[in-house]
Amino acid sequence: MNKLLTITLFLINCTFINTIAQYYKTIDNVKYIARYLYEYQVDSSDITNRKTVEMPLYIGNKLSKFANSETFRLDSIGLDEDNTIVPEGQDVIIDIGNGTTYLTRYTIIKELNSNNTTMYEYIYDDHKILDQINFKWQLTANTDTTISGYPCKKATTLFAGRKYSAWYTTNIPINDGPYKFKGLPGLIIKICDTKNQHIFTLTSFCKVNYQKPIILSRSEGKEIDYKEYVRLIKMKQAEFAKMVYNMDLGSNESPYEIEMRNKKKNNFIEKF
Repeated sequence: MNKLLTITLFLINCTFINTIAQYYKTIDNVKYIARYLYEYQVDSSDITNRKTVEMPLYIGNKLSKFANSETFRLDSIGLDEDNTIVPEGQDVIIDIGNGTTYLTRYTIIKELNSNNTTMYEYIYDDHKILDQINFKWQLTANTDTTISGYPCKKATTLFAGRKYSAWYTTNIPINDGPYKFKGLPGLIIKICDTKNQHIFTLTSFCKVNYQKPIILSRSEGKEIDYKEYVRLIKMKQAEFAKMVYNMDLGSNESPYEIEMRNKKKNNFIEKF
């Protein structure tokens, strides 16, 4: 793929995939911010095809929000200088082509005192996936270690077709963690699957001493399940590949080769 095509693909990705109307609604106020580095393998058959992205967890009184850092930056578009919503529920047209892949464009809202989890994503339109997840953690004895400066203990669990090892700290007695993970007697500092294809590691944790809202920047949208979510994303990828090929930008790839390359982007965190 030549440089012109690479640049053009990037620009198309920034304008075609994710130009949407953003809906702002305050759902809680931030008490703590835990920032995680997410390292993931894009192609399940290629261990060298890996990406990293920062994904903060905003923890409030009743809810938490987990998304990539660009999503939180874009949330600020709907705020005025004193961090109040302007105005409640206003639609704002923005572009969220942010350099992240389809594997990190979701937003996850968790209820801290229940098992209710909602995953939001824009694919053609706003969608949501509702889950009630009761993680069955197995706490492991004699596994004390230090990660990201925190004394940690180990636990394991099965979730969505993968086995995970997690390290949590009771020094931060918060029942939460990255992605949909929660349910341990302390904040999850690191969690990874047994093949190290999806790894979340805490990089910083702080208490927020000023008023900062947690914003839901998606409308309620249509409820779907995770299998349908994957199908829609793959369909959108195929449409994008076809559009690029039809633009005749000098690529030597055939439509079949483009399709096969996109099919390798298959390593969703949840398997079914």
